[in-house]
Amino acid sequence: MSYANRQWRITDLDSLNGVWINGERMHEAALYDGDRVRIGGCVLMVLQGTPLVAVKKKRKTDPQLRVIKDIAEALPRKAG
Repeated sequence: MSYANRQWRITDLDSLNGVWINGERMHEAALYDGDRVRIGGCVLMVLQGTPLVAVKKKRKTDPQLRVIKDIAEALPRKAG
């Protein structure tokens, strides 16, 4: 992983199993808060990824995460 141009990035150096981000195989990608990175049998969760203000082109998101976000936005919110 590297931090360049205010982005945390991950690059697959032609590994056999690949690098998977939110269920999608990637050669290289920026990492965002909440991303799940799988390398071999190890799954990592990104807690502090690239700030959204630094993002020019947002990566395609996992469809399951999109559904969860849509449900969360539809639920009534409590004040306080």
